[in-house]
Amino acid sequence: MDVLLHLSLSLGLASLCCGALGFYGYALYSTLNYWLQSETVPYSEFQPPVTLLKRLRRLDPATQASLVSLCQQHYPTYQILFLVEDGATAAIDTVGKLIQQFPERDIQLIVSSQPLDNHAWGPGLIQATTLARYDLWVLIDPDIQVGPDYLHQLVQPFRYPGVGIVTCPSRWQSHDWATALAAIGTVTDLYPGLLVTRQREGVHFTLSGTLALRRALLDQPACLDSLAAQQSQHISDLRLGRLPAIHGYRVVLSGYVVEQIGERPTADSWIEGVRRHFRSIQDLHATRPELYWLKGITYGTLSSSLLLLVTHGAALAWALCGLTWMLRLLLGSVMSFVLCDRTIRRYFWLLPVWDLLSFGVWCWLSVPSAALRTQHPSPSGLAKPSASPALGSTTLLDAGVR
Repeated sequence: MDVLLHLSLSLGLASLCCGALGFYGYALYSTLNYWLQSETVPYSEFQPPVTLLKRLRRLDPATQASLVSLCQQHYPTYQILFLVEDGATAAIDTVGKLIQQFPERDIQLIVSSQPLDNHAWGPGLIQATTLARYDLWVLIDPDIQVGPDYLHQLVQPFRYPGVGIVTCPSRWQSHDWATALAAIGTVTDLYPGLLVTRQREGVHFTLSGTLALRRALLDQPACLDSLAAQQSQHISDLRLGRLPAIHGYRVVLSGYVVEQIGERPTADSWIEGVRRHFRSIQDLHATRPELYWLKGITYGTLSSSLLLLVTHGAALAWALCGLTWMLRLLLGSVMSFVLCDRTIRRYFWLLPVWDLLSFGVWCWLSVPSAALRTQHPSPSGLAKPSASPALGSTTLLDAGVR
């Protein structure tokens, strides 16, 4: 009986390793395909006017630099709306100085009576709709810094009438290992999974940081309410990306990479960064349970290590373990290269730590009682969209820079 149990356990772990190898290989293919399809657009006559909306909560030197970068875009016509909490005197004064420093720019201040969240737009977005002049909107989070070609690169996919949203990946500026751990989770765990989804069925997600969308899409009540209600209803970026298909639009993942700057790390900021990533796992559990359960095979570093222990270091187990670890590390390295993310290179040793932490959360959510506690109510009408045969994300030109 013990021999049979030992053999079954060994075969099960070996099967998990093979599944992880398949996922890592396909994720590598999907990542390289995304990178090869991305391109730099040095100049284009397609430069429609844009309304840019940015939230402001706090001010530090890095945040002020990001505000100035928005005013120095190499773009002919755009409007900047700064959304600030009522009582945020420093932020209001800074926007006033920007208006004086850049008189040629159309800059306006919106003071929200509601508290602003770092990663949710809240009712301030509805206030902004009354002041926006143009049909293309760009939403940008407080902790995002961009280059002077940001707007030019971001709007290029809108040359195609069927494109409703353009979203961008981000790389992190991390100050220590704690915030770097959250960055590693995003870049080496979340992004590869999303690129696999992109390769298989198109882009039906958005990414935190920044996105561009058409005013016509915002005029749809479900889309506007979903953006405005993220804070209270926990509607994640994954769910938001599924709304455009319902109204006949598509989402494009740009090759442009924005910089996530953030404040000096604290315990709260680190927990918030990790929580944002785990929220995507919760939403995967709620909206795509079949993909959630398949995620269990992606923890190859753990299953291969357990296989070594169970088989007492058998030669075949060593070979399978070595190949699994090699592909896992290669996938992380390729993602770091594609995003030009120096943080991942510096703290690459944290990757196994992240895998262990992520696996623990996956196991916890696999318990029915835990899943029920964390499952958020789904907004109506969010059935899984079908991949479009034309102008899909794999055939559309993903405009951006590497």
